[in-house]
Amino acid sequence: MTVGILAAVAPGAQIMPIRAFDDQGSGSVWAIKKAIMYAVKNHASVINMSLGLPSYSHTLANAVAFALKNDVVVVASAGNNGTAEVQYPAGYPQVIGVAATDLHDVKAPFSNYGIAVYVSAPGVNIISAYPGNHYAVLSGTSFSAPLVAAQAALMHTAFVNYGVNFNDYPFVFCVRYLLAMGAVDINSQNPNFSNQLGHGRINLEKSKQ
Repeated sequence: MTVGILAAVAPGAQIMPIRAFDDQGSGSVWAIKKAIMYAVKNHASVINMSLGLPSYSHTLANAVAFALKNDVVVVASAGNNGTAEVQYPAGYPQVIGVAATDLHDVKAPFSNYGIAVYVSAPGVNIISAYPGNHYAVLSGTSFSAPLVAAQAALMHTAFVNYGVNFNDYPFVFCVRYLLAMGAVDINSQNPNFSNQLGHGRINLEKSKQ
């Protein structure tokens, strides 16, 4: 389902689907770490993590740090508890935590907010592919995160086309900077969550220019 969002927004991106959970949606921190390590070692530029742990994990933190050290952008959902509590990996330094907004740039009732949020993205009534050759309407920060990951993928293509040297301008830094600079201020639409939805709602059009 998240892959459908990635493919729709960044159709030219190569997608590396890696399975870290079983058919019931259960998995281990170790399996997530292995998935991250595999993605990095196979030259992923962006990792989308539509998942969250309620507490800090050194194992997961080390895997995320490995990705960031190798200049891989890590995007993660902020969580669907409607609170300011931090979930991980969104709460790790330099990870792009994503909150969910609706069509009117209002924070989704279920979306987490606070210090772990770097930007916000649409996450209410998102249409995407669904198992069984269907489409479905989906809501959650798990569907906001791939929109940001797709924007990062679009940025990567633009940087390569313009000959950006990532040794001089690290990709992780460029994406974080441009996401922040291009985000739309939504504080006025969210007076009860002012400055708690990151830099604002992402602007995909700017990444395509």
